[in-house]
Amino acid sequence: MRLYNPGLVRRRDVCQLVEREFMNTFGVDRYVTNELTGTVLVHFNPKQLTLSQIVTLLDAVTASAPDAEPSPVDLDLPVNTASVALAVASRFFVPALAPVSAALFLYSVIPSFKSAYEVVFKEKRVGVDVLDAIVVAACLATNQVLAGTVLGFTLSVSRRLVQKTEDDSKKMLLNVFGKQPRFVWLEVDGAEVETPLEKLKLGDVIVIHTGETVPVDGEVVDGMAMVDQHTLTGESAPVEKVKGDPVLASTTLIAGKVRVSVTSAGDQTTSAKLTRILNDTAGYKLKSQSRGEELADKAVVPTLALGGLGYAMTGVNAATAVVNCDLGTGIRMAAPIAMLTSLTLSAELGILVKDGRALEQLKNVDTFLFDKTGTLTRERPEVGRILTYETYTENQILSWAAAAEKRFSHPIAKAIVEKARELKLDPPARSTTRSTMSATASRSRSTATRSGSAARASWSMRASRSRGPQGRDRGRA
Repeated sequence: MRLYNPGLVRRRDVCQLVEREFMNTFGVDRYVTNELTGTVLVHFNPKQLTLSQIVTLLDAVTASAPDAEPSPVDLDLPVNTASVALAVASRFFVPALAPVSAALFLYSVIPSFKSAYEVVFKEKRVGVDVLDAIVVAACLATNQVLAGTVLGFTLSVSRRLVQKTEDDSKKMLLNVFGKQPRFVWLEVDGAEVETPLEKLKLGDVIVIHTGETVPVDGEVVDGMAMVDQHTLTGESAPVEKVKGDPVLASTTLIAGKVRVSVTSAGDQTTSAKLTRILNDTAGYKLKSQSRGEELADKAVVPTLALGGLGYAMTGVNAATAVVNCDLGTGIRMAAPIAMLTSLTLSAELGILVKDGRALEQLKNVDTFLFDKTGTLTRERPEVGRILTYETYTENQILSWAAAAEKRFSHPIAKAIVEKARELKLDPPARSTTRSTMSATASRSRSTATRSGSAARASWSMRASRSRGPQGRDRGRA
């Protein structure tokens, strides 16, 4: 589904807010925002999320976004790419394009001159940005436009690479605790009403069922459930929660049903606070990076001296080559990319680094201390051994057990079914005998509906296709 809103046009901050919202939303498989066209392309599962709910989320994001000036269009990499192509054409095919190529090259390296200006006149020092500006000026002076465009293209790619790595790392850290529900079942006068998460207040009572993710920090007021909270605590075994026990957001109910009183929601939950800590870690500058940048800045003056010597002995080309052999660009790009990549890979493996200094000190560590055995235990049980009796084989017993457990979500049931799947066993079909039960109580859930007039005023569908039922019946008997 592609949706359009004029409030997204050239609003990079709003597009980023939309991406963060969809990143943690159940039912959203993929999404793409485009600030130039003001559109959002969303691939979603209609069994978990409806179109009206998506529009509700988008309305909430755009309404909460602060007013700001339109974002500048980032043409740095396209312009540098076109500059290289034009320089090649003017050098080897159409010499008459040389003035145009030089003009485009000069325009493409304006960021390098801006950086050099800030370093010299605002920071009152001579840094590696000055060397880049000198090399660009030398290329223009000696009509080596092609070499200069290659330098400008390299710097542009480096800046884009660092930016993309940083964005990807922050997105990964934001999603480190998995997707979160954006709609909850709020108990109102004995009925369950589907309500946006951001509308919850302290003291509200919500209902959480088997298989659902806990959306808030709260206290159980009724019911009993088994909760998987290994993502937050590292405990491998599910924990039983009864009346009076606390529950944490981002944990999962694997069995049972509970009514929970909200104690904190949104950005005040434990998982949200941990996510902020991880994002702060992503902005940490390694000491080795700082020392490398200092060494690179200290090498600027000697490099200029060697360039002057090369100019005196050989000429401009030798001086330009010497000045271009600086160490700063590599250090500035490699250090942050290494830091962010390490954080991302660690998060993918379930290792949360809460302080960037830990990465620097890791090479000196010779002993690891673990506070509990749960930290070293896999988060799910596995079938280790099957005891047989009489003439029954292990595969027969496992097949029957898998047939009995395949409709349950308990960790032990999942382990049995997974083991049968690994051995490629075909569990027998369950008995078709039906049993009837008289319901002693019935209850229906009223699903909150939303007027579509406001949505149609701000969002319009560029392309649509049938997504199945647009409502959700959560009635139980």
